[in-house]
Amino acid sequence: MRNFLPLVAITQMAICISGCSGVHYKTVHFDSDPQGQRVFLAYTANIGNKLENKQFLGTTPCTNAVLVDRHDEILIEQGRIAFYSGFVQPCAVFSCEPSFSETNLHRQTIVLRGEAHWREADIVPSSLFFDLHKQE
Repeated sequence: MRNFLPLVAITQMAICISGCSGVHYKTVHFDSDPQGQRVFLAYTANIGNKLENKQFLGTTPCTNAVLVDRHDEILIEQGRIAFYSGFVQPCAVFSCEPSFSETNLHRQTIVLRGEAHWREADIVPSSLFFDLHKQE
């Protein structure tokens, strides 16, 4: 019986660790004023970088899934961006761009920062709203 106790303890720890990680996708609702605008997501190591790897998420209003941890903080996977330093927060940039036919509307961005050594990641909200009538 004593030989099985370490095995049981190790199994329970493995179950706890795997269950506590809590990595999952959170559904985020995107909307804009006016509706019918294009929403994109780009990952970057620094907000000053040019956003070349944009992913189309949909046309507002829309919903999409974003990778988060158990605290609903944004997760930016290794390999999606260039690694500068453990002290530089990677960024997820959500942008809403006006349709080509629209005039007097401006591109809007919302930046969520990932985890770094000195700061926790931003919490992903359940909805993001873009007002394209405002200038950034």
